Amino acid sequence: MADHIYDGPLRLPPSFCLLNLGRLALHWSICSLHQAPAIGQISREFGETNVTVLGLLVSIFVLAFAISPLVAGPASELFGRYLNPAICS
Repeated sequence: MADHIYDGPLRLPPSFCLLNLGRLALHWSICSLHQAPAIGQISREFGETNVTVLGLLVSIFVLAFAISPLVAGPASELFGRYLNPAICS
């Protein structure tokens, strides 16, 4: 049997939590960098020239990317691990 039994998230060291928060912040910033080069093509496709609207597009994408795990995580706990990815895909 294992020497250490996992006691849950409250027993994790603060450095581990800080490392994961930093990793998530980096992931969200990289996510916005992946969408930003497509702004030129999106503006040509929809005929939008207002820079504020195009910047808002990136902001909404990053916000939705950040909030979606807050919805999808509890939903997978309530409805099961199979149904949630099937609906989200």
